[in-house]
Amino acid sequence: MKISGYPAALDTPRPLEVIIFNEDDLAEPGYPARSAFIYGEWLRKKFEAGEVPQPVADPELTVLLAQARQNAKTLFGQEPTEILPVIPAEDLRRAIGEALPALINSLEGDERNVLLTLARMWLTLTTGQIVPKDVAAEWAISRLPAESSATIALARAAYLGLATNDDWTNQGARTRQTVSQIHRSISEILERDDLRDAVP
Repeated sequence: MKISGYPAALDTPRPLEVIIFNEDDLAEPGYPARSAFIYGEWLRKKFEAGEVPQPVADPELTVLLAQARQNAKTLFGQEPTEILPVIPAEDLRRAIGEALPALINSLEGDERNVLLTLARMWLTLTTGQIVPKDVAAEWAISRLPAESSATIALARAAYLGLATNDDWTNQGARTRQTVSQIHRSISEILERDDLRDAVP
């Protein structure tokens, strides 16, 4: 907590997010994936009050492990592919589907993150790849109507620190429209995959 940047601001240390997995859980991963410990700045007040998060199983951790295996950079020790499990495609798809409702419900006050996360979900379900949020946004921009493309472009620019205005207060209608369009595309893919899986 002493070295994690808080509150987040320009020219200050970046906030840390630390997730610890038990080696035995990684050796035989179940669904959803289980972590032994999580720290992030959204938990700071709980830590300051003496609360320590308990181990948790969460679909988002399944996505995180798949992402880390594909993209993580090792600071020291073994490579991610040597210690992280292969996440089956069906588990990744299921995790995205189960995480979707909570993400949609968290839109108000977290618009930029929700938009970019939806873009990344959409790309992952379409291509099987997990990419950074700005890359997913660029991919989504060319696949959306003009107004929604502009909304995603703003979220991308803000994420990269290129936007002078990251205030979403007066953009509720446009934001909800964009979220609805991407949500619909994701749902169509999930429904199509479910039908395919049901074929004997």
